[in-house]
Amino acid sequence: LKSNKNLILTGAPGTGKTYLAKNIASQLISNKDYDESVENDINFKEQCAFVQFHPSYDYTDFVEGLRPKNDNGNIVFERKDGVFKAFCKKALKNLKDSEKDISTLNYEEIIKKYLEDFYNDVSMEITNSSEGYKIYGIGGGIAAPIIEINYNKSEVELDFTVKTKNANEYKFNNKLDLIADYYKKFITKKPEEWKYKDFVDTLNVKGYHTYIYGFLKAFYDNYNDKIEQEKKFIFIIDEINRGEISKIFGELFFSVDSGYRGEKGKVLTQYANLIEDGDEFKDGFYIPENVYIIGTMNDIDRSVESMDFAMRRRFAWKEIKAKDTQNMLDEYKWENQINADIIQNAKEKMNRLNDAISNTPELSDAYNIGA
Repeated sequence: LKSNKNLILTGAPGTGKTYLAKNIASQLISNKDYDESVENDINFKEQCAFVQFHPSYDYTDFVEGLRPKNDNGNIVFERKDGVFKAFCKKALKNLKDSEKDISTLNYEEIIKKYLEDFYNDVSMEITNSSEGYKIYGIGGGIAAPIIEINYNKSEVELDFTVKTKNANEYKFNNKLDLIADYYKKFITKKPEEWKYKDFVDTLNVKGYHTYIYGFLKAFYDNYNDKIEQEKKFIFIIDEINRGEISKIFGELFFSVDSGYRGEKGKVLTQYANLIEDGDEFKDGFYIPENVYIIGTMNDIDRSVESMDFAMRRRFAWKEIKAKDTQNMLDEYKWENQINADIIQNAKEKMNRLNDAISNTPELSDAYNIGA
């Protein structure tokens, strides 16, 4: 999804495609797994939208159209944004605001700004802790706990006291810009690229490195979404093939292409002549670079061939097989104290049933039954 911006999850009914779409959105927005509590998260509500296509869903619902309005007893029609266009306006505002912030504050200054906030957070946690310390380590908190943290703004310096298992205390002092540099070099890469050994070698301070590394990783978990500024906006279309795709998207089949995101994919919509002055899309509508689209579909509801090839090729496709998400049955083992043997028996029966369905000439894998 990150590389292609458009993704369709396809497969048999009951395989958890809708849940997976929401989980992907939650990971991109909040860096955590989806559950019902996520729906109340202010960032998730702002950055994720969900619609379900159906045969009567059309362009006016999705992009824009005319809507009746009571004007002093007279019924008149006015142009209104559809759900997708309104969502793109929110994403575009964030994109422009983030570019504004980056232009006034360079990347290092942004990191240092939020490091100050994080120092204050840690200091407050230590003060309120019954143990009188806070551990931010690696490998499950193996590092020595921090017992005191001070930030000297006039000196632009951080110093904290680290207490080891043998009760020795060590003070570490360093300039804020160097700490920010450690963060840039070792933490703001992809997690699989974090080089702990390189970090230790560069830091060259024995006895503190696990703590400092863990501290900066904790900073990443808590603040990196703010540092990065630009947020990801996820638009989920459930049952995408139940609607008439070409009619719903209209001229957007061009701008939805990942290679034409942003102003280079600008198109004039059907109601362009009615768009008011001052509207972000007065000169043409486009999909901002920070918008990602996830569609879900069951192959048996309507054949994939009903989707125009021009639209199909603009999405990456991922098939979710019934067996792939079978582990969702494991949840019942804990919720209702069901014996593990019963769960395993259910999985085996499900597999045998789906094998029989797949081997039936007039059926196929698309008719399999999900967990």
